[in-house]
Amino acid sequence: MSNMSNFDDEDLEIEAIAKCAKALSRLDNESKTRVIRYLLDKYGFIDQSYKPTVPTNQFIGTEKQLPPTNKETKVETINAEPASITKDNIPSLYELMTKQYTKNETEILLMILYYKSNNGTIPIERSSIMDAYREESIYTEGRNKNLSKNIDNLIQQSYISAITKTKFIITSAGIEQIQLIATGKSETKLRKPRNTKRKSPNNDK
Repeated sequence: MSNMSNFDDEDLEIEAIAKCAKALSRLDNESKTRVIRYLLDKYGFIDQSYKPTVPTNQFIGTEKQLPPTNKETKVETINAEPASITKDNIPSLYELMTKQYTKNETEILLMILYYKSNNGTIPIERSSIMDAYREESIYTEGRNKNLSKNIDNLIQQSYISAITKTKFIITSAGIEQIQLIATGKSETKLRKPRNTKRKSPNNDK
């Protein structure tokens, strides 16, 4: 009976080793070390004061993988919110217009004023606005014709303040609106350009 018992014990040991080896083969070296240390600790083969740590960039699949610890394990999370927009990382006007973040001509003008006024820190002359449109390659006769109306709209919304009749500066409310435009959160209704039909030469006769 004694010999039979020894054979049974050996079979159990071989079975246990095989199962452990198979389970450990699917883990990386760091995980293998934690599991082995845990088993040694569980069956009293290492100092009970040892507390394995959990890497902050991994999740634990089951509660039995690690021994309980008195210290709360913190798991780092990635903030899904986009980085806040500052005066140093306002997107280009081309990007804002491509994404349709600028909803109308008034908002395009506000952004032009922002770029031209050193991020809203210095006054801007009316005469330089058309130059800014040309620099951005968006100058049109329509924008030139409607400049006074769009400037008046910005003043009425308190986004800019008129220092003189031809000199303007962006207000704090204007800066807040620029932040909304830059993050695509402007609540201004998107105004799509009208499709104007050209008259046929035959109609002029």
